Amino acid sequence: MPGFVFLIILVVIAIIVAAVYFEKERRIKRAIRAVPKVALADGRTGVVRVAGQLGYTGQPLAAPLSGRACAYYEIRVEEWRSNGKSGSWRVLIREVLGQPFLLQDASGRAFVHLDASSEIVVNKDFQDKSGTFNDAKGHLEAFLARHGQTSTGLLGFNKKLRYLEGVLEAGETVTVVGVASRE
Repeated sequence: MPGFVFLIILVVIAIIVAAVYFEKERRIKRAIRAVPKVALADGRTGVVRVAGQLGYTGQPLAAPLSGRACAYYEIRVEEWRSNGKSGSWRVLIREVLGQPFLLQDASGRAFVHLDASSEIVVNKDFQDKSGTFNDAKGHLEAFLARHGQTSTGLLGFNKKLRYLEGVLEAGETVTVVGVASRE
């Protein structure tokens, strides 16, 4: 019997480790680290990894929740779903928008173009929440409405929501992996 309990605990630990290891953002970060880093002035073509400070190529975007100027933003609104003694966060809304930007290091600069296949990992550095005795702020309610959602449930009680936003701002250090070409 103790061996069976140990086996069950071992299986649970293995499942948790596998879930964390194969999480999308962790896979992307491992793929980025696998590509050798080069300086922009090297002028290499093909798949490269470069890092530098982000700059705008035109008018920046405005992040909807925080109002920050940026070249890219990702927003997730999640709702807490309780199932008895525990629960989990379920994604209600995910909004992503980006535009081309400049990347500059000590050796030069490059134009970075984002497309539909771009995989971006950004720290969610703006957070807010609403729930019981904590109504959603006006701009959060407007964001929810734009996506056909509301911060209240069927009986008018507030849903437990969290709002997460990450942006790429001017001057921020960014690492990019992609196919480089000279112009």
